[in-house]
Amino acid sequence: MNDVLEATSPATSLSGPATCVCKVELRVSCKALLDRDTLNKSDPCVILMVQTNGQWTELDRTEVIKSNLHPVFAKVFSLDYYFEEVQKLRFEVYTPALHSNRDR
Repeated sequence: MNDVLEATSPATSLSGPATCVCKVELRVSCKALLDRDTLNKSDPCVILMVQTNGQWTELDRTEVIKSNLHPVFAKVFSLDYYFEEVQKLRFEVYTPALHSNRDR
C-alpha cells in the first residue's frame, strides 16, 4: 500500500476554513496467505472498508485472483486524503467462495 498520486490546492468552504486534501492511490498485495480452500489454493480478494460515524462500510474491492497465496492485485484504490483528519481504513482479505455473504 503506497503512492501519493497528486496534491490539490486547498478546498475552500463557505462555512469554514480551507481544508487541505490530496488524492491518494493505494495498491495492495499479500504474502503467505493461509490456504483455506480444501481442494485448491485460495482465490483471494481484498475489500477496502472506511469508518464513518462509527460504522464500517465498503468503499471498494479488488478483483479475485485465482489459486494464489501471494496475490498482487491490479486494482488501484483512489481516495481523498484530508490532512489533520483521522480517517480509518480497514483491508479485509476474503476468498469469495468461502465467504459468499461478503460477495456482491
